[in-house]
Amino acid sequence: MNPLKSMAVFRRLLEAVVANTAYMWAFLGLVIALNAFVITSDAVQLFLWSAFLLAQGSVCWYGYRLCGRAHCRVTGPGFLVIGLLMFATAVIWLVGATRSYLVTPAHYLASSSSLLILVGGIIAVSFAYEGYVTAKTGSPFLPR
Repeated sequence: MNPLKSMAVFRRLLEAVVANTAYMWAFLGLVIALNAFVITSDAVQLFLWSAFLLAQGSVCWYGYRLCGRAHCRVTGPGFLVIGLLMFATAVIWLVGATRSYLVTPAHYLASSSSLLILVGGIIAVSFAYEGYVTAKTGSPFLPR
């Protein structure tokens, strides 16, 4: 497949998701339901969470380019970094299943409390930044 054509398809998909954020809420609900009731493998749960965070980070980053909200400037890259961290953790978990020196740090990073702290921290910082921008400029939108 032509890489430029696949990028155009990805861009159209992002535009559709940004236009209707209900898709991301549905994706989040699906990830939570699968993790809570269906999937028992920790590594598979991590892959699902990393997929959600990578998708949400892409939507935030692309949304920032469209609307310019200050919090999207932080959440986009933040969620992408956390998603990549979760993906790497899942890979380490699978590859290092027999190596305890790899599994213990991966297990710590993969815990729900660690994920909650990381995601909550990104969200808190992003809205604090937006509050700062709004106080300085009178608008939550960054100049282009």
